[in-house]
Amino acid sequence: MPKNPKVSIVIATHNHAHFLPECLASVRNQTYKDYEVIVVNNGSTDATEEVVRRLSWEQVRYFFQQDTGSVAGPRNTGISHATGDYIAFLDSDDLWYRTKLERSMDIIEKDPAIDVFSHDLYLTRQERPKRLLGCGPYITICLRQSLFKTASTAAQRLLRQASCARLAVSARTKNSCTQKTPSYG
Repeated sequence: MPKNPKVSIVIATHNHAHFLPECLASVRNQTYKDYEVIVVNNGSTDATEEVVRRLSWEQVRYFFQQDTGSVAGPRNTGISHATGDYIAFLDSDDLWYRTKLERSMDIIEKDPAIDVFSHDLYLTRQERPKRLLGCGPYITICLRQSLFKTASTAAQRLLRQASCARLAVSARTKNSCTQKTPSYG
């Protein structure tokens, strides 16, 4: 593994101009600094492009595409433009703790056999207190389902050939997981 491997952070967004400044600030404030940010606008009709351009941040690359109707399209677009050694997904309405990338890269450095990993996340809403979400004992199944349901054929091929790709992925929520063992042709 390179000394400080570069992470490509893919942020898929759709009409989240109001969330983007705080989302991008959480990336900019990371203690781990070797990254690029790829914002993929999935057909927004709000001021998303203006918000990103106004940042004038050289680590951010911006792409617009027609609305694909799901997060898979812009994630695949982001992956296709990524130049990093690793991919990390961040939804435009989410935030990262300052040490998220540093801690993630420490885990990968300590165990280079890791191809994909996830972590719990905190759900916060103005009307509700913070609560922890996670995939529990079904983490592998949850990740495989999440990745294989939304990944393009090319991305699925890369995931099956783990030596070709190392992906650091933030899991969605426990609600998107099932406890059944899926089959993947």
